[in-house]
Amino acid sequence: LLVAAVVLWAGPGHAQFSIFGLKNSLVQFLLKQISVEGEFELTATGIEEPEDGVTRLAGVQIADGDGVWFKAEGVDLNWNASRILRGELEIRKLAVVGMEVLRKPNPPEVTVNEDSEVGQATFDPFAWPRSPIATRVEEMRLERAFVAAGVLAPQSLSFEATGSFVDEGDEQSLTLDVTRTDDVVGEIDLNYVRDFSDESLTLKLDAGEAPGGLVAAMAGLPEGSASSFVIDASGPLTDWALTLKAEAERMIEVTGSATVNAQAPIGASLKLALVPGEALDPAAHVALGERAELDLVVQETEGGVIRIESGHFRSPSLGMDVSGDYVRDTAAMDFALKLEALAPLAALAEGVDFERFGFDGTLKGDAANFTAKGALTLAGLTTAPADLGGADLDVTVTMAEERVSLDAAGFAEQVRLDKLGPDLLGETRIDVKATYGLTDQQAALEVL
Repeated sequence: LLVAAVVLWAGPGHAQFSIFGLKNSLVQFLLKQISVEGEFELTATGIEEPEDGVTRLAGVQIADGDGVWFKAEGVDLNWNASRILRGELEIRKLAVVGMEVLRKPNPPEVTVNEDSEVGQATFDPFAWPRSPIATRVEEMRLERAFVAAGVLAPQSLSFEATGSFVDEGDEQSLTLDVTRTDDVVGEIDLNYVRDFSDESLTLKLDAGEAPGGLVAAMAGLPEGSASSFVIDASGPLTDWALTLKAEAERMIEVTGSATVNAQAPIGASLKLALVPGEALDPAAHVALGERAELDLVVQETEGGVIRIESGHFRSPSLGMDVSGDYVRDTAAMDFALKLEALAPLAALAEGVDFERFGFDGTLKGDAANFTAKGALTLAGLTTAPADLGGADLDVTVTMAEERVSLDAAGFAEQVRLDKLGPDLLGETRIDVKATYGLTDQQAALEVL
């Protein structure tokens, strides 16, 4: 994608270009069209003609306002020079050798059609700058390419690739077949076609990598196993439909579909099925069961607030329903929350069995400091020191400064306490106040 940007970058009429020692006026004219002062400044240290019809730029660099972010030892162009005088760039073959992407470039300012439905979107995740002239690259090759850590993922990436590129009329398209050449064996195939006449996008991605793969890291798949990722999406960006399948070998398989509306305010609906593998963490395996399903509908509102209109998670051991607001900047939550834990989940607590645990209430705050308040129900609790047939309690759980506080009050039935004898008690009033320190791991029981 970054190499395609070298060919297509759009610039305003006052764009300037500085190149040293180059006498080829057509090359200078070409590069002037795709260079933007302070945003996309393209320079080279020399020019060669190693064979007839081939122009080689040596020591290529691209800089933005923060300095150089792209380097290449050489760029070979087999192009139709006469086309540039007609306002067209036709490259039969483009080869980039010794490419280095040192950091993420500053994002461009992208102009969208005034009458476009996505013109008012708060962001366009598929915005590429348009070339100021018709551009066609029939064959593109990248050799000894390197992308630094933090550009695409926490890991770096070394690879070679082939592909093609078109930016002409209402079409902008890219095909790229990537083969990794570093310690991680992998293949990544990309096909991207955007039609600006109806603001539609077709995107197909097929990736398979050994453990430690790039796509697995970007998709949030578990580390330590080979992975595959397939996405197939098409349609206008106001109703963009996609299907996906992702798998981390012996860890987890995820399949599903989504519909995205990029028109402001942005919204999306998502349906996923999750099937755990034999090597998945045992606790996660218990929570997911044989298969879990996630349905989520979200909508962006003003002020960077993500509204969960509905969220549902179901597995043989756990159910959850959530709705409410999440503030991106502060990570603040204001949720209505229902939880239902069933008997299989008791396997996570040694020495504890229960038939059902439920919570219906609210969750407010952030991950470090929050308050959960609502109604708690419990059925069929069995432990070594005590049993509980059922309970209905009003509870408040607070997390603040690495301490968890519990305040619960209500009634229970069929209570058995070993220290009081083997017989079951009748309906019993329960009042509990307790705290637990996550740092010092000290518990304190204030009221029982």
